[in-house]
Amino acid sequence: MHETERLIDVEWVGNKSVDKRYQVDLEVTGYDRNGLVNEILNLISSLKVPITRVNGHADETKQAKVSLSIMVPNKHELHRAVDRIKQLKDIYSVERIFK
Repeated sequence: MHETERLIDVEWVGNKSVDKRYQVDLEVTGYDRNGLVNEILNLISSLKVPITRVNGHADETKQAKVSLSIMVPNKHELHRAVDRIKQLKDIYSVERIFK
């Protein structure tokens, strides 16, 4: 019997955890202006990242805080979303919140 006769054709079955996503809580701080929250939400939506919670408020100094929970599959997608939010006009900071 030759070695090649002992070979068996195999296929890899996809990993079932590919669709698994993790909830990440973020706090975005920026200048309170019209459309700021909409821009943040539209950006996250354009990245195909589900948003599960959003809450925002502004203080008398025109500083807005937007808290949101997003569902990401991995750290790479989290960093991509955070970096893109930071590029929006009037954003001061984006921080991950651990509850």
